[in-house]
Amino acid sequence: MEEIYEELNIYTSTEHIINEEDYIVKSIGAFGVWQTGVCLSAISARMLAMLNIFSMLFLIPSIDFKCIDPVLTENNSCHDDCELYSFDNEVFEQTVISEFGLICDDEWKGSFIQTILMFGLLCGVSLFGWISDRYGRRTALLICTYTNIALMLAAPFSPNYWSFVTLRFLIGIPSGGTLIVGIVYIMEIVGPKHREVVGTLALLPDGLTQASLSLFAYYTRNWRIYSLAYTALSVIPFVLVLFIPESPRWLISKGERDKAYAVMLEAAERNKLDTLNIRENIDKALSEMNYKNTSKKPCYLDLFGTKELAFKTFALAAIWTSAGACFLGINQYITFLGSNVFIAVALLGCIQIPICPIAIILNKMFGRRIIIVASLLTTGLTMIALLFTPQGHAACIIFSVIGFASATIIFCIIYIYTSELFPTSLRNMGYGMTSAGAKIGAMAAPFIASINPHWIPSSIFAVISFSSSFVCIFLPETKGVNLDT
Repeated sequence: MEEIYEELNIYTSTEHIINEEDYIVKSIGAFGVWQTGVCLSAISARMLAMLNIFSMLFLIPSIDFKCIDPVLTENNSCHDDCELYSFDNEVFEQTVISEFGLICDDEWKGSFIQTILMFGLLCGVSLFGWISDRYGRRTALLICTYTNIALMLAAPFSPNYWSFVTLRFLIGIPSGGTLIVGIVYIMEIVGPKHREVVGTLALLPDGLTQASLSLFAYYTRNWRIYSLAYTALSVIPFVLVLFIPESPRWLISKGERDKAYAVMLEAAERNKLDTLNIRENIDKALSEMNYKNTSKKPCYLDLFGTKELAFKTFALAAIWTSAGACFLGINQYITFLGSNVFIAVALLGCIQIPICPIAIILNKMFGRRIIIVASLLTTGLTMIALLFTPQGHAACIIFSVIGFASATIIFCIIYIYTSELFPTSLRNMGYGMTSAGAKIGAMAAPFIASINPHWIPSSIFAVISFSSSFVCIFLPETKGVNLDT
């Protein structure tokens, strides 16, 4: 995937485009009807990953319990001599927590379900990054999509806790694949001037996915039925990914001139562009790629080759980790605050929809660093405000929504900022290494969110946010600055 990224010069800023011709975009257009259809299909596959990530909010929600053998009246208390616990089914008829008894000494197992899913995502990014390089973007996306759907259908029939955990890990692998392959595919077919907007808007359906899960959970109330219900949405990517062609850029990188020509011809015709020079442009693109492939190949150690690069790598990894922990942590934390969980989760989903275009506007107006610092500080301040807010109070939701919105803005911009801070030869590896921090943060998030009393998680999220904002201050601004080559 490295040579593809170098060919793409994959940063997404409109202020500074590297002065070299993109013969592929020249043939098929920067963005048109063809790219719109392909992007929608790739984004639909991403929806599967987000369903699996956000579904945990209703699979392992906070639920009251008490000992009934012997009968004790105190709720949510563990006793060494208790033989049997009863779970409150006023909100949920059956959850993973209540069915498998994940309380007291086994409480950690609930958070571990989300952690193992995120670990699967981390593995999937590497595995399917390699598969997409070796066998093509379309092939990787098809494998991810259909494997994901099959595993999602199997998970509700898990007979015990460990079989469910195993399936969640396996689900995470193709989910991670769809996230990386989908965004790479989109960046490969969209012109440089449109990558910033398209790359950000590709995150917009995430909010719709999360909000829809509230409806499924509200009308089912049983984790097995709920899992089958939201899996029904997979019919959308099941159909759409069949119509995704292979990436013309990948075909050219593999020397598949004729196949690349067929795809690019269709794209140009759909976009109503001249098709006369497509073969000539393919040959020019091949010539450029062959020239770049003769240059010295960088390695991951080069990310620490100078003090400046080492600081950028550590700082960006810290910001990614903070973003991942706060984004998923606040999502899960809000389910423990005693508010209406269905409204709270739906609200957090809906808030993501306007955040994407807002992030684009703020990015263009103020630049990367100042928006990320401001967003991290806002997240930290809202978490501090939660320390002084009674649990169950309406203000808890308000502060959580503001903090979550700020974390969402960070995600919208950090993709761009990361790719701009590294030189071209290290851009792909720098992005891969630092963005892994988001998965690590997400792995820790459920354990942090479930800590009692409730002021401890908000304190941890505040410290993480403030620390990352301090580090970010010392990173350079990239808006309007020429990129390193």
